This record gives sequence, C-alpha cells and structure tokens, in this order.
Amino acid sequence: MSSMEEILLRLIQDEDGKKWAEDKKGWKISEEKNVYYCYWTGIHCDNIDKETIIGIFLPSLKLKGTLPSEFGLIQNLRELSLPDNEIYGVIPDEIAKLPHLKILNLSKNTLSGSIPMFKSPSLQSIDLSSNKLSGTLDDDFGKRHERMTDIDLSNNNISGFIPDSISFMTMLDEISLSSNQFSGTIPVSIGYLRSLRYLYLNNNHLMGYIPSTIARFSSPLAELWLQKNNLSGTIPALTADMTELFNFYIDGNKFTGTVPKELCKKEINADFFEGADDAYDEDNDDDNNSSDSENRDYCQSVACPEGYVSKYGTYPCSQCDNKYYNPYLGRVGSCIDMDQRDILQALYDSTDGDNWKGMTRHDWVNESKYYCSFSGVSCDDSQNVIALNLKDRGLRGTIPEQVGFLRYLERLDLSDNFLTGFIPSDLRWAPLETLDISGNMLQGQVPPLLCLKDGINANGDDGQYDCNNIACDAGFYSATGSGDCKPCAFNPPHVLGSKHCMQNKNHHSIFHHSSSSNDNAQHHDHDHSHFSVIAATVSITIGVILVTFLGVASYVKRKRNMRYYESANTSVPQYEI
Repeated sequence: MSSMEEILLRLIQDEDGKKWAEDKKGWKISEEKNVYYCYWTGIHCDNIDKETIIGIFLPSLKLKGTLPSEFGLIQNLRELSLPDNEIYGVIPDEIAKLPHLKILNLSKNTLSGSIPMFKSPSLQSIDLSSNKLSGTLDDDFGKRHERMTDIDLSNNNISGFIPDSISFMTMLDEISLSSNQFSGTIPVSIGYLRSLRYLYLNNNHLMGYIPSTIARFSSPLAELWLQKNNLSGTIPALTADMTELFNFYIDGNKFTGTVPKELCKKEINADFFEGADDAYDEDNDDDNNSSDSENRDYCQSVACPEGYVSKYGTYPCSQCDNKYYNPYLGRVGSCIDMDQRDILQALYDSTDGDNWKGMTRHDWVNESKYYCSFSGVSCDDSQNVIALNLKDRGLRGTIPEQVGFLRYLERLDLSDNFLTGFIPSDLRWAPLETLDISGNMLQGQVPPLLCLKDGINANGDDGQYDCNNIACDAGFYSATGSGDCKPCAFNPPHVLGSKHCMQNKNHHSIFHHSSSSNDNAQHHDHDHSHFSVIAATVSITIGVILVTFLGVASYVKRKRNMRYYESANTSVPQYEI
C-alpha cells in the first residue's frame, strides 16, 4: 500500500467508516486485489501524470468521521468536496494550509470550531454552510483571496463583525452570511465589489444603515436579503434605480419612512404573488370583478407600512389597534403594546424578574398594585414613568425593545447586572437624558441612531456626537463604562460598557491604566482607536444625510433557492434590538 493510499484511508474511521467503505470502489483494500487510488470512488487525479491527486469529491454518501489532518500532505489538492455527509470535528489547520486549493465544499455536515485562515491564493469557492461553526472571522479574512467568486457561511453560529477585508475579494459574485450571529454594521466596503450580484445577510444582528455604496445606480446586485436584522434608518431612494435588482427583502428590521413608489412594482419580489391571481379568480366568480393584480399595492410585497403589521412583515398587512403602535416598516408578528404597565411587565419577564435581588415577585407582578410604586420605578404627577433604576438587581436576559416606548422615560439605569444580547436601537424613541448600561455583558456596538441622539449623557451638547458617551466599545474601558474610554493593553473586554479590563490571568489582578506611564505607553494605540471611533462617527453622520429620501423593501417566504431560508426548525429571532 502506497503512502498516498494510507493518507486517503485516514478518512475511514471506526466501524461506521468501514461499513461505509464496503461498497465504495477502492476504499476497502483486500489482499486479493488492490485498486489504484486514482480509480477510487470520488478521487480525481491529474490527467497528465495519472498519479497526482487533485480532487476528492464524495457528496451525499453518509460518510461519518472527522477530517484527517493528513489530507494536508496532499499538496496539489485543488478541490475538497464532502457536502451533505456526517463529518464532524474541526477543520484542521493542515487542510487550511493547502497551497493550491481552489474549491472547498464541506456544507451540510456538523463541523464545529472556528473558520481557519486559508493559505491558498487560488481559492475560488468556499461553502461551509449548514454546520456548527462558531467564533469570529479574522480581520484579514479575504485579503489573500482575490480570485474568490462565491463564499457561503450561512446557517452556522459565527459571531462578531463582518470584516472590511472582504472587499479584497474583488471577483466575488455571491456572499451568503445568513443565519449566523453577526453584529455591527454592514461594511461600506462591500459596496465596492463591482461583480457582486447576490448578497445574503439575513437572520443576524446587524444594525445601522444600508450603505450608500450598496444602494447605487450602477450596482449589479440582483438579490439583497437583509431581513430579520436590526437595521435602521430609511431605505436609500437609489434602491429603486438598481436596474438588476429583483429580490429585495427587509422585513423584521427597524427601518422607518415609506416605500418609494418607484420600488413598488410587480418585478420586485415577484415570486411573492405567484399564484395569487389564480387564487383571487377562484374566490371571485363575478365576471365584473377586476383582477386583484390591478388594484394590488405592490409596496406591501416589499414591506408593510408604519402602523401596520403582518406575520411575515409583508402582504397582507393589518393596522395596529388603539393602544398598540408600530413606527417600523415590515414589522413582523405584532404591534408594540404602549401601555406602561405592560412595558414594565415585558422588562420583568425579559430579565428574569423572579430572581431579581432585593425584591419579591409581589413588588412588580401585582395587578392590584400601582405601577408607580414598583421598586425602582419613578413617575411624574401624571403617572408617567420617568425613571427606572435597576442598578445591581441581578437582571439576566436581554433588554426588551418595549422599554424604548416609555414616552416619558428620562433616566434608565441598568448597570452592574448580567444582561446579554445587544443595546436596542428602540431606546432612541424615549426622551432619555441619562442612560447607564455599564457593567453588563452586552455585545456588538452602540446603535448608530442612538449615537446621534441629542441629550443622552450630554451627547451632542458641544456639537460632537460620540458613541462613547453611551458606552465604551469592546476592548475599551472607563471608570463609568462610558465617556473617556481607554484601550486595554492586556485581556481586553469583549463587551460594551466595561469599567475595567478583564482579569489578568498571569497576575490574578485587574489591570488598570491609571499611571501616566501606562497611559503614555498606550498613546499611539489610543489615538489610533479614537481615530476609528471618529471615522465611524463621520460615516454615521454622512449616512444620515445620504438616507434623507425614504425607501424600503421586504422578502417572501417562498424562494427559488431554499438553502438561504431558515430551516423549519430555526426559531424566529426576538425583535429586541
């Protein structure tokens, strides 16, 4: 048996592997007859020398096992495709270092761990969709892969920000990052990809605006999926001038405004109404009735308007009732309950109120009790909630969006708890003067519209708007968790609003930058980090100007390519951000 055969047979593991190999040509080596490895099932060798393995292609064969690190010894391997099998474990670094790899398809397996940095400059296609991958994408992701045409990381558990370096993949035709845990904003640099036709970012935690670089007249985008995120602002009017666009989905976000009339046409999201006319004709036998399509509001195939709601955020839309409200386009599920007691109840339920410190369930969950007398609640003379002080009460869970709809709330202190998730952009609706969310475990970044809101923690008083006034970014800290934020040299926190750096594992202490020498030592990194903050602030301000014209869009449940949709067992995200 040759060394190459031995390397390949590393894929056959345990009894499951042996059983799999029984009816596969070459994979079961008998003493009576050996099959040359170039003729094994799924093995492709160079047509010239007849011995160099250039491809391993074994799709949908119920192969069970891990990826052998020994595959890294197949130095001329150009394609490794094992989709729709039962491959588990991590992607070995040895495989990531293959110097000539062009195609990697390991989709529909149960791979875990993070995505490694791939070495090959020849990479053209990566499909790691529908696995259990986690971690974040490296900041240099994409820098050495200028030939990449498509990348699919959908249906995993990848978090963190989408790296700007993805723009180095100048030949990209398709990007799918759907159904992950990505946060932050959509990189402006994605709009610089002049060949990009398909962009799928739905079902994440993205916030901020649609970059003007994406919504432009010369854009080749045919499909733009942004549904079920936490995006805000208005839809750039230029989306109506994107001549190639036919699917534009935005439901389940925090967009405001109206759908531009130029975007309300049957060519956009056309498959949403497939069969609708036939159904209408069957239900209406009167020949005098005109077709439903003649009177159809095609704006609703993009998104339900403000004040309306639907199951999917699109047609058919129902108006909100009485005490309910909705300022957003494409609202999914239900309108927002504006009753103050109900909002307080939502906060209690969302933050594990039964286990709050220093109070009992009777202090809040009591129909006979006046809500202004709830522990930590302050009201004005008109019984309007103006302050919530729940500092260090042991709150666990997420901040519900409803808190932002307390119309008279001026002070909100949720500091020093165990809150997770993200800061809701909905807080911009409340007339907040002070906001303290420090000392929690909140992720992502401060919502851009909250960074631009006047008055919160004196934000904008001097004409300057800074997200640090709301909360220190991840990797930074201050004594109050906001304001004059400094970078951590060691063990930087990975959460917003930190009051100190993480515990130093070597010295078993908290590392503080208190001395002038430490501050001077960090001066360069501090300036560089503040430059990034200033640049982000300028970008946000420019974004506000660019999105003056109102617009919007939505998505449909039926789609020609179902792999980008949530599977039947995918839970519907909570719209709390």
